[in-house]
Amino acid sequence: RGTKATVGLRSPNRWTLSFSPTEGQPKSAPSVTLFPPSNEELSANKATLVCLISDFYPSGLTVAWKADGTPVTQGVETTKPSKQSNNKYAASSYLSLSPNQWKSRSRFTCQVTHEGTSVETTKPSKQSNNKYAASSYVNLSPDQWKSRSSYTCQVTHEGSTVEKTVVPTECS
Repeated sequence: RGTKATVGLRSPNRWTLSFSPTEGQPKSAPSVTLFPPSNEELSANKATLVCLISDFYPSGLTVAWKADGTPVTQGVETTKPSKQSNNKYAASSYLSLSPNQWKSRSRFTCQVTHEGTSVETTKPSKQSNNKYAASSYVNLSPDQWKSRSSYTCQVTHEGSTVEKTVVPTECS
C-alpha cells in the first residue's frame, strides 16, 4: 500500500498537488532456472550457461555467478528486467566460457538476490558414483524465516515430483 501524488497546473502560476492511496502489487520471489551449454554449442567450441529468472516483482535484483564456489565476473552479461504479461518481471544472465573452462569445473552457480533474499541454483554435477547432484538454496533473514508457517522444496525429475517441507517453529 502506498501513496500516489498527482501534480496539476491550474493556471499559469498555480499548481495543485493531491494525494491518493494506491494498491501496490504484492512482492513475488523469482523463479530461477540454470541451463548448461548445449552439445551443439560445445561442438562449435563455445560454452554459455543461461540463468533464466522469471515471475519476480518488483524489478530490482542482482545476479552473481560462481565456479566451484569462487565468484566469476568475466564473461557475464545480464539483461535488464522486462515486464511479462502477468505484470511481473523476467531477466536472463549469461556466463560465456571456453569448453575447457566448462569441463575443468564441477559446479557452476547462479545466485539471484531479490528484495534482500538470495536464491542459488547450481548446475547438476556428476558425482563419483556416476549419478548427478543438484542443489538450490534460499537465504533468509531471521525475520523472514519466522514470517511464514512453512517452507516447501519441490523437485521434479523424470516426471516424478518429491516435496519436503520444513516448519520454522519445529526447528531449534
